Amino acid sequence: MKKYLVLLLLIPSLSFNLTQNKVDIVGKWTGKDINEIGSITFESNGYARIEVRGRSMGGKLFKLGDKWAEMTYKYYSDKNPKEIDIVISERNGTHINTLYLFAEFIDENTMKSAFRKSKDQPKIFTDKNSVILTREK
Repeated sequence: MKKYLVLLLLIPSLSFNLTQNKVDIVGKWTGKDINEIGSITFESNGYARIEVRGRSMGGKLFKLGDKWAEMTYKYYSDKNPKEIDIVISERNGTHINTLYLFAEFIDENTMKSAFRKSKDQPKIFTDKNSVILTREK
């Protein structure tokens, strides 16, 4: 009987700990990289927007050269470090490019992040490739 009681107490505590590790990324995240202040916004509807040097690109509809494009993201909260694929595609669905971001959360409003060129590249943080992003409130 004691074994069942321990099991009944253990299962809820495990599921509680698992949900604590999931961080919602929706919001505007700002950081400084090589003396440039920039931000990335993850919208609740799956769109992303990047701002650097006062210029903004992304979201549901933006001009990329002579094409109309959109920028979406896919968040992999089950990975360690976390992964965020930022996908740029034409409005007709034709893929243009994917940016591969990985992140470790310091707390729910602060993350250390870095980009890699391909999904196959290792996820290693260095002083040169990483930036601390803070969620604006």
